[in-house]
Amino acid sequence: MPLPAFTVTRSEDAMEAWICFHTEAPVPVAELRAGLEAAGVVAGIDEFLLQDLAEAHRVGQRYCIARGLPPDEGLEFAFALTPDSSPRRLPDGRVDFFNLNTVQNVVQQQILVSALPPEARKPGLTVTGVPLPPPKHAASLPKAGTNVALAPDGQALIALINGYPSLRGDTLHVEPTYTLSGNVDFAVGNLTCVSHLVVTGDVKGGFSIKAAGDVTVHGVVEAARIEAGGHLRLYSNVFGNHRASLRSGQSVEAAFIDAATVEARRDIVLARGARHSTLHAGGSIRVQGSASQVVGGELRAGLHLLLHDVGSERAIPTRLCLDPGACDVARHRQGLEALALLLDEDERQLATGAADRAEGARLGCLLRRARAALDELQAYLRHRQQHQGLWPLGAVVVLGTAYPGVSVHIGEASYQVTRPMQQTLFTLGEAGVQARPLADLAA
Repeated sequence: MPLPAFTVTRSEDAMEAWICFHTEAPVPVAELRAGLEAAGVVAGIDEFLLQDLAEAHRVGQRYCIARGLPPDEGLEFAFALTPDSSPRRLPDGRVDFFNLNTVQNVVQQQILVSALPPEARKPGLTVTGVPLPPPKHAASLPKAGTNVALAPDGQALIALINGYPSLRGDTLHVEPTYTLSGNVDFAVGNLTCVSHLVVTGDVKGGFSIKAAGDVTVHGVVEAARIEAGGHLRLYSNVFGNHRASLRSGQSVEAAFIDAATVEARRDIVLARGARHSTLHAGGSIRVQGSASQVVGGELRAGLHLLLHDVGSERAIPTRLCLDPGACDVARHRQGLEALALLLDEDERQLATGAADRAEGARLGCLLRRARAALDELQAYLRHRQQHQGLWPLGAVVVLGTAYPGVSVHIGEASYQVTRPMQQTLFTLGEAGVQARPLADLAA
């Protein structure tokens, strides 16, 4: 007697069902459904897998085709205890290999787990369609661990910080840093984090990382996208293939950047240099290792550029740009003077007694502190104008060699390097960008 095209088996508790094929030939979906129904499997069927198995399957391999729904145990978690990071089937039939929800995020004051009364618990269902009543005993919450607190009513645990929940034994924690041991690739997909993130491996091309806090990557970054609300630290190289985009709300520290775009609200610090990349920093850009070199691309900073070798003997175009507005002390002093006028007006308004007594006392205290801070800032700017450092802000400092092909732009003025220049300071003067040997400053 010939074997049937497939057989269906169930677990003893009827919470799982498997299908095993005995032929490599396609089997119509209708025939598979009929076989499942004949075996009593009517609930929890994986419809997408059923469609796939109708077209392709392996002889002798068991596929879990249905899973039952266990009843509520009395605890309702805001996160999955066993996360499923397998690729998602989209409604149009495509498979999403990038957004796998690998990281589970929780935010401050979020309820992590709550105890449900028996009447609020949902029943379960076996794959054969038999309801499973929920237990009636009182639920016991896990212990409150690091960064977790018990709610005032004693019926829930609450997160004290933004982070990542971790149930270890019978204790629930919220960790401030998520550590991925391995690569960001098809196994984990894109990562979105509400706090800090550490990646011990590489970030492969085509994937993205978004984190509200710091991001640290120990491996190589390829043509990927990384956005960090805090600091971005890259301990290896970036090979962006002109498709990598790296952004930081604070500073970026890296070894070597190749063919990538890097933006930092504060500073960019590189140990070994950059090649054909675009680097934009609100503060400074420093690439000052004794063997470091910047070749091609554009470096744009708000305060200063401190570099070693720039360009190459092949005269590859390399742009060094500064926005002198951030270094305009006179403009900042004008802003402080405008703020002083605002404080004067607020003090006059407060003297009229428009606010109630308690509010007036609080505002008066704040105004006195603001006035003292303003005086300190004005004194600092006056002192800074009188005592400039060796390398003043608003300057491009080349500790090694600037090769032909390098152009220096400070505001609207520019300077074109036409011959190799050693240890040079570029600043903005009345006649435009001026180039001076660093030795002259030391003298």
